[in-house]
Amino acid sequence: MINKNNISMFWITGGIGFVLATLIMTVGFLSTIFIIVVTLAAAFGGYLLEKNNIDLSHIAENWLRKNQR
Repeated sequence: MINKNNISMFWITGGIGFVLATLIMTVGFLSTIFIIVVTLAAAFGGYLLEKNNIDLSHIAENWLRKNQR
């Protein structure tokens, strides 16, 4: 019997495979690896900011205020 959870995993892994195949065919293998590493580093940085309750909204507000002048 097929579990609904397994069907959703098939769609998720299929989508990831499609995105990776498209990246490899369009930008090349090394560029794809670089994109994956940068994405994982950004996700880990976001995780650390969330874990340590660091709020960066005041930096964004100052940047927007400076660019409106």
